[in-house]
Amino acid sequence: MVLDFEVMKYPGSGKLNKTILLVDDEADIRDILGITLSDFGYQVIAADNGEKAFRIFCELNPPIVLTDIKMPGMDGITLLQKIKSQGSEAEVIMITGPVTWISLSEASNTKHPDLSRSLSM
Repeated sequence: MVLDFEVMKYPGSGKLNKTILLVDDEADIRDILGITLSDFGYQVIAADNGEKAFRIFCELNPPIVLTDIKMPGMDGITLLQKIKSQGSEAEVIMITGPVTWISLSEASNTKHPDLSRSLSM
């Protein structure tokens, strides 16, 4: 398989044989989370934007996606919607800086049962 993106692996990555697609437009955040997750044994594949992340997702179908909500171009909400529209059972975990009611409202409007349940807790 020829991939049209760079797979960023971190030291110690892959012990659990679980892959996480990490998506954040801020390099420092990607690096900190990538190193931490790889220390826990995950294979981490990183993308710096939603468009690239969706291409990676379609090629590799990772079971876990950890994405920032606010990013230029395709944001995390749109990425979640596109992943779920594929019928994927991947777990999508959303992270962000300051949480606003608008971002919570947008996320809950995706009609994704796990997300709606977690926001109502």
